[in-house]
This record gives sequence, structure tokens and C-alpha cells, in this order.
Amino acid sequence: MFAQDTLIGFINLDSREVGTYTEDYATPIQTFANQTAMAIDKARLFDLEKNAGKAPKYSDRLPQRLPIFSIFPR
Repeated sequence: MFAQDTLIGFINLDSREVGTYTEDYATPIQTFANQTAMAIDKARLFDLEKNAGKAPKYSDRLPQRLPIFSIFPR
């Protein structure tokens, strides 16, 4: 997942069955990833703007981690 050419996360599709995910999954999953990356980026920008000039929160001092999304078929 990229936001403004920066990697901010990834989506891992996993299944116990071989061949569960085909090329048909690529476009909807990529669309979901793009929209999710934009939402995460906008939320970060909103938080930066909202907290401009304020002391950093404890969570701001923690290392940044990539969000992990796993989607399992039913």
C-alpha cells in the first residue's frame, strides 16, 4: 500500500487451499489497498494538522509499524 510514493503497509492474502486467489482478485484488492492507503494518509495529515504546535503524544514516540491486513475467504 503506497501513499504519495511511500510504502505505508501491505495486504497479505492467504488460504489453506492452493489456487484460491486468482488474477480476478488482483483488481478489487488493489483498489481496496489504494483506498485504504489514501484514508490512512489523510488521517495522518489530519492528526498532524490538529496537533500542530502541541506536545507529542506518547504514541508519536513509538516506532512506526506497517499495518498488516489479512483477508481469509469464507
